[in-house]
Amino acid sequence: MKIYLLAALALLTGCCGRSGNVPETRQAVTVLQGNGPCITYAASPGDILLSAEFIRESGKGDNFYKSLISSRPVIKKGECLPVFGFHFEPAEQYNAYYLISNLNHPRKLILKSVFTLPGDHSGPAGVGP
Repeated sequence: MKIYLLAALALLTGCCGRSGNVPETRQAVTVLQGNGPCITYAASPGDILLSAEFIRESGKGDNFYKSLISSRPVIKKGECLPVFGFHFEPAEQYNAYYLISNLNHPRKLILKSVFTLPGDHSGPAGVGP
């Protein structure tokens, strides 16, 4: 009986398993720059980009995924995150995800942005769910 009680207690307290390694999710800021999105966030010194993914909400057309684990580009505060030449269509809603790590801290972070480019590429990108 004590074994079951200890096992249940260990699972409930979170000391077992990978639940402590779940990355924090933060909302990125997206504005229109030229004909495409400029996605930014409050970068910390040592932040590096591990992957990027762009998903078209309608399901039409191509989605995009790129792993950068081998190159690990450093993210500079105030600069747009790269979109790797991906073509965003006007009047389509997109979900953008970036996986970020840090050279100085073992944490990982998922940046998420939901946006729609204007139909005529004028005005700011619509940001929100």
